[in-house]
Amino acid sequence: MAAPSFPQPMSVPLAAISQELLLPGLQGIPAETVTAAIPNTRFIESYMVGLNHEMARELLFREYPTDMRGTYFRQAMFAEFERDVHAKVDKGEALSGGALSKIYGDILRRYHGQAQGIVTIDDVDTVEWAYIPHFYNSFYVYQYATSIAASSLFADGVLKNQPGARERYLGLLRSGGSDDPYELVKRAGVDLASPAPYQSIAARMDRIMDEIEAIRARQAKH
Repeated sequence: MAAPSFPQPMSVPLAAISQELLLPGLQGIPAETVTAAIPNTRFIESYMVGLNHEMARELLFREYPTDMRGTYFRQAMFAEFERDVHAKVDKGEALSGGALSKIYGDILRRYHGQAQGIVTIDDVDTVEWAYIPHFYNSFYVYQYATSIAASSLFADGVLKNQPGARERYLGLLRSGGSDDPYELVKRAGVDLASPAPYQSIAARMDRIMDEIEAIRARQAKH
């Protein structure tokens, strides 16, 4: 996966503004001498926290490491395609490349809102199913979507300091593979057969889009 590169230490632009921001009084120390020195730790800490916050927002805006479409939205779409294809096979129906492209294209257009005028899916895009490696393995892509939905609801509980949320999540981690994953997650407080985890991830997607819009609005002012 492509990743950003940061060749310049962020102390460099800070020192370019003023050396006093890093090590106050450095200019007053004679050359070739040894002394005790205390950096401006409170300022440096605030500077690094601010950098981390702004960098996280910038990475979010640029959809790194991946946007929510990749792990939740798109994998749920893949799972529906696999389900429909398997259902036709179970009924003894014949499948051709054209038939698979038709199934995939219908799902692709529905998920991306072609009927609502949001995006137009060209026929050439409907053959995408043929080079997605997930489809040549066991039926499992739904696990990407259900896992991130469950983790979103777990995170909501922990971040909101809901009573017992942290302990239930740690208990889930300790349980390892001792039972069926669905049952383990359910005992930890998240029922993947209910709407709650999927509503949680949808709300998270809404929050991310709100943040992106806020970033774009701020950038438009400069």
